[in-house]
Amino acid sequence: MAGSPFSWRMLLTPFVFYIIQSADVDWTDQFNLSCARGLFAAVAILNGIVRFMLHQKISSKFDERRVRMKATTSALGEQGAAREITVTDHDNEELSKSVRTYCMGVLIVSGIHSYYGWVLPLIFHSIHQPIQTYESPLFQIHILGESDTGDFNPLKRPWATSNNMMEEVWHRANMMDPKKREEAERAREKKKAAKKLAAAVRGKGR
Repeated sequence: MAGSPFSWRMLLTPFVFYIIQSADVDWTDQFNLSCARGLFAAVAILNGIVRFMLHQKISSKFDERRVRMKATTSALGEQGAAREITVTDHDNEELSKSVRTYCMGVLIVSGIHSYYGWVLPLIFHSIHQPIQTYESPLFQIHILGESDTGDFNPLKRPWATSNNMMEEVWHRANMMDPKKREEAERAREKKKAAKKLAAAVRGKGR
């Protein structure tokens, strides 16, 4: 079930590792190496196709229902204000996050394989990503047609978020751009000024 804190996926990595170690696969063999790389590439392409399908599904109709987003704080300490958006905007934002995270994952795993020659990251990524995509709320709602209503429904928006390492890597990469770094600094200064003004107004009121 999507959103379950204890997923059977937690046991998948050690199980797959045990199977591969028991099989004693020779990754120096060109055929075995090509199979691992081919699997990785095929999964990457399929995940790209699925995300394109999700984009088409989300864009095909405008859902005017409102979603109340709580104030958030990232792992880097940056705060996001509380706001209210439409379901369509919410899902588009979640899809955008998903695409960024997945692309960063593919780049990192590819880099590890190219630099160190390790093959197991290709295998683990190829197994975990389809499962993660299948369990995602976007896939459950827009592809499988699951209900997104009900107070105790884990698919009810907004969905629980976590400080994803890939998201933080993407954020750090964006902050290397001087323009984006300057925009982030201006936003922080505005928030500080607003807090000081609010404190001054409260002080006068007393």
